[in-house]
Amino acid sequence: METIHKSVKDGQTTWSIIIKNNKYHFKGSLNRCNCGWTGCEKLRFAYAEVADLYSRYQFKKYGHQLTEYWSDNCNCYHLRTSRHDDALWKGR
Repeated sequence: METIHKSVKDGQTTWSIIIKNNKYHFKGSLNRCNCGWTGCEKLRFAYAEVADLYSRYQFKKYGHQLTEYWSDNCNCYHLRTSRHDDALWKGR
């Protein structure tokens, strides 16, 4: 059985954190950045909400927090390892 934990929609596409067999899974398309300007190959997110959702999935599944940021060079959102000055997700 599959349960939706949290999801984000943009009108056509839905990204979700699901729980299946008592394990967290991410459902939705993910793309790598193909920025020829910088050679970046990180995951790219068109929306901050999707980047935040994927970061929450990583936190739920693996216990490490990532923080989204806007890249002017790539013109999209990326995730980076959280730093000491970021808000912690212990209470979320």
